[in-house]
Parts: sequence; structure tokens; C-alpha cells
Amino acid sequence: MVNHQADASVDRIREVRRRLVQDLLNGIEPDPRALDPTADIEDNRQFSSPILQKLYTTVEQFGARSTIHGLQHIFHSRELTRRIFWLVLMLVALCLGLAHMHATAMEFLSNPLTSQLKLMSEQVKFPDITLCNLKPASESMSLAPEFRQYIRDKWGYFDNWYVEERKRRGNESKVNFYERARLVFGRLFQILWVSGDSRDIGVLDVTLLLDCSYNSMKCHQKNFSLRQNYRFWNCYTFFVHKDNLVTGKGGKGAELDLVLFTDNHNTVRLEDLDGSARQKNLSTGIYKRSRQTEEQEPISLKELLNEATGLNHLLTEGSYEPGGFRVFIHERKLYPMLSREFVDVQSGTKSIIKLRPLQHSLLSSAAHQCTPRSAAENVSYVRYFAHGSKHIGHKKYQKTDSDFVAEEKQNLVHENCGCYSHSWKTPPEQVLRKIRCHDRWILDAEKRTYELMQKFHSKRFCEFTLYRPLEQSSSWPRFEHVQDIWTDFIAPKIASGKEFTMECGHNHHIFNRTETAAFNRSTSRQELVYYPLLLTDQLCLEQFCNGTDTSCDLNLLRRLYPTATNCLQKAVMTKNMALIGIHLLSSAADSYVESVSYEWTEALSETGGILGLWLGISLLSVLEIFEFFYVLARNCFDQRLALRNRDA
Repeated sequence: MVNHQADASVDRIREVRRRLVQDLLNGIEPDPRALDPTADIEDNRQFSSPILQKLYTTVEQFGARSTIHGLQHIFHSRELTRRIFWLVLMLVALCLGLAHMHATAMEFLSNPLTSQLKLMSEQVKFPDITLCNLKPASESMSLAPEFRQYIRDKWGYFDNWYVEERKRRGNESKVNFYERARLVFGRLFQILWVSGDSRDIGVLDVTLLLDCSYNSMKCHQKNFSLRQNYRFWNCYTFFVHKDNLVTGKGGKGAELDLVLFTDNHNTVRLEDLDGSARQKNLSTGIYKRSRQTEEQEPISLKELLNEATGLNHLLTEGSYEPGGFRVFIHERKLYPMLSREFVDVQSGTKSIIKLRPLQHSLLSSAAHQCTPRSAAENVSYVRYFAHGSKHIGHKKYQKTDSDFVAEEKQNLVHENCGCYSHSWKTPPEQVLRKIRCHDRWILDAEKRTYELMQKFHSKRFCEFTLYRPLEQSSSWPRFEHVQDIWTDFIAPKIASGKEFTMECGHNHHIFNRTETAAFNRSTSRQELVYYPLLLTDQLCLEQFCNGTDTSCDLNLLRRLYPTATNCLQKAVMTKNMALIGIHLLSSAADSYVESVSYEWTEALSETGGILGLWLGISLLSVLEIFEFFYVLARNCFDQRLALRNRDA
């Protein structure tokens, strides 16, 4: 015990000397009590525990030499009132500093973002353009005998499908009955679409595309790729070479100009007929059947197709879609049919679609999550069906939030209903039950669309481009332009006689014969599509064939097609034409960029400023505090070890 007190005295004397030197350097008059080292030693003797005494000594030494100004005032002051005054100030400053740091930490953890819109700052790539005919079927093809033969031989005109649902109900009006029947047959054609090869009766690119130019350079079918969809059937995506994506001539934005043929000239609407014609139509065919017949005998698809109601009226679930195109505007590697950016273009119009791209660079946060492109998943979509679905073409796309929603809907249907095998003329009851199950769960899945979109909202890309289309339309073509269009675009296609070849290289699945009722000769698909544009009256055909009979020689017909303008149905032709121009307003895009407004370096600097403002603490002072706790722990450990050794 004597040795311990002696050691404490020596330490205290050294500390007194250090204090005196520091006070003299700071210009402070030494306290007389400080010259008597025994005064504090007497105070230390009040601690009966050596560990508490060691703790007190360590704290006193730290306070005396600390660079924290408040602690220096507390330990250098020799008056109790001054010590209490500085202690209260230290506690108040500590509380205010902690509150300030808490607010700073909360702001940093909230991950605040700064948004900046930069005009015309980034190079922009021309998007992929997907063209879908609003009327899925080619009207010309749907009237061909090959199509009727295919429906008869493969599906038996669906006479054994949904027999009871094709009968009129007791309290049902005639109008409601036929509308419901159209919905039933529309569903059956959807079954046909997934069960067989429907490309032949969809709109063909070789007849759809009359003229194409990109940046004033000719483009052709090789720049278009087939994308099949249950709603639109045959869609075609335009793509350009990667080296030619940015600018047009003269530094302008890239431009795509298309002259298109809609092939919907055979559609007749009952609403468009005058009173007498409409009454005559309602009194013939299926409309003259008695109520008893309608309740006992199901309506036949053959009957419906023979009436004014065309195939497209069934495919669009009984609605009268206007002729024209849906133009999807989307980035490369993304599935076009899920794009939220599209423009509907009507037939008989000239539509200029101007694109002002806006490139987004977002940051993922707790409130607005997104997925980097590098972490994007891929999903395989069916590109086209072929040979009764025995051969299916696929294409991979980057998986967006919309793809996750679509996949979740499909999983919901398949988990509850499973798949069904494709049937033809007579479906088993098990297949019908599964189809009904699919219909019910698809409706349920559609009701959950918003819920699923919220669920997968975080799957959107952090970097993407919106093209923001602006459409300007006017009537086109004028009657004086029709002859030029026929001569420059349509006649050369007919004269070439080149047959359409499917992407997988197989022969036509439905239209595999080369015989048509129109000419009773071998003819190309182009002639089959464009021939209804000509008048079929005897006088015109005689003039068209240079005075010969209606069975003109095929080669003669092809030579005379460019001069057949006197036989053109100009009014019909103008309703089947569309001119579409898709132009980037500039080769540079606006850029919307999000950046972190509160970096960790800024938070650290502000924390240092808070400590300096309220407590006068610098980085070295913080290190001193860590050193103090280290020394305190080491002294306590050494003191306990010394006591154990002494007791031993």
C-alpha cells in the first residue's frame, strides 16, 4: 500500500509540473493549491478502491490535456462554480450537437436525389418500330377458297365446338344473340391461332410494304422481322444496322418513311348501309332464320362468313375496328407488344410521327426502386407459330416490369388450369373444361393487373429512353395520286410475281395451292391481294385485256397491270393506303439524370462542422476520445491484474 501511494505521489508531482508549465505558457496565474501536490493526494485517498482511484486519475489526466476546450475549462478551473458552469454548458452543447447530428443522419439515410434535365445533350438511337394491322386478318386471303377449305378440313367449321353456346336463348333478342355468337367464334379463332399456322391469313409483309426509305435510302423486307401476337396476328418490326442508328442527312434526326397497304377493303358495316339495303340484308341469310330454328340449331361459322360480317369482325370480338395500323415505338431488345408508347394510324391518312426522345438515368432508392440493365433477366417470347405448333420460333427479350406482370398472369392461369392438347374437329369435354377454366382465370388475372404492376414496380430499368410521339395527320392520297401509287408501287409487285417465303423456309401452310378463282391461272400472292382493287365488270375487263375475254393470259395481265388505271376502284384504294413518317426531331436527345444530392463526404464534412460548432471537437479530438477509452480500459485491466498478483 505504501508503494502504491508513493507511485501515485510521483505521478501527481509530474502532472503538477506539466500543469504549471502549461498555465505559464497560456498566461494563466498558477493556483496556490496547485503548488501543494499533497492536496489532491489527500483527495485521492478518499477512494478506498484502487480501481476507482485509477479511474479518477485517468479521467483527470485526460481532461487536463484534452484539446476539447470545454473539458480543459472544467479541469483547469479551481473554483467549483466555474466547473459547474462549464459542465452545464458542455451538457447543453452536447445535447444540441446530438440533435443536429441526428437530423443530418436522417437526411443522409433518406437518400435524397437531385433531378436535372439537360436539353439536347445526348446522342439518340433510332428506336425499333413495330407495325401491327388493327384488323388481324388479310381480307383478301380470308375470302380465298383455300382458307374455307382449311377451316372445313381441319376444324369442321367448328360445328362441334360450343354447340349449346351457339344457340339462341329463350329471353335473348336477335341482336344480342348474334353479338354473343360472334364472341364465341372469336374465341374459337384464338384457339386456332395457338393451334395452327395462321401466318398465311395474316397481313403479309410482301403486300403490306409498298415503299420504305430510311434516311432517304431504300429499305426492304429484310429490314422487317415477323412478330406474332394473339390480338394482331402478324406484326413486323423494323430494325436498322447498328452503325446507322443515330443521325440522318445534314445532321438531322433519322427518318423512316413508309407507304403501306392495309388490305381491309372487303369489310362492310351494316351501319353504313342505307335503310333499304340494310333491311334487305337482314331479310336474307342467317338473319331470316326463325326464332325456333335459332333456339334448336346452333349458328354456323360458314353462315357467318357468308354474310356481310367479315372474319376481322369475329377476330376483334364483334367490334368494328377502323382500318389502319398500331405503331409501337420501343427500344431494342424489348418485347414490342408490351410497350406503352404507340400511335394508332388510320387508313387513308398521311401521318407524321415526330419523336422527341428523353433518356432517363435513374438511381434506385427505397422509395423508387429500379434494376440496372446489366442485372436484367431475359424472357423468351414466341416469335411465330409454324406447322401446327410443331415448330415454334422464339426470340429473347430483356425482361421489363411488364414482362414480370405478364409472366405472373400466365403462371396464375397454368397453376389453376394446366395446359390442354390441341384438338381439331371434335374437342373432348376435358379440353373444353380447361378452356373455360382459362377464360375464367384470365379475367381474374386481368383484374389483378394494377396489383401486379405495384408488386414488380422495382423491376423497371434504371436507364431507358422514352420517345414521346407527337402525331400530325391529314387525308391521303388524293384521287390524282392513286394512279401514280398503282403504277409506281403495286404494279411492279404484281409484275415481279415473286412468291412470299416464310421465315422458317417452309411452304405455305394454308395457301399451298397456286390456283385462284379470279384468273383460273397460276398466280402470285400479290395478285390475290391486289386484284380486288380492280373493277370486275365485263366492260372494264374487256378493256383491260385488250378486247379478249375475261380469261386473259397471265403474262399478258402482268404486262398490262400498270395501264389498268381505268379499272381502279379509287375510293376503295384510298381507304386501304397509309403513309407513315417517323422522324426524330434531332440527333440529340434530352437527358433526365438523377444524382445523389447528399454524398457521404458531404455528410462527414457536415458532421465535423457540427462537432466543431457545438463542442469544439476536431478529428484529432475524436481520436483522443478513442485513445482515452483505450487507456481507461488498459489501466483498469492492469490495476485488476496488479491486485490479483498482490493477493496471490
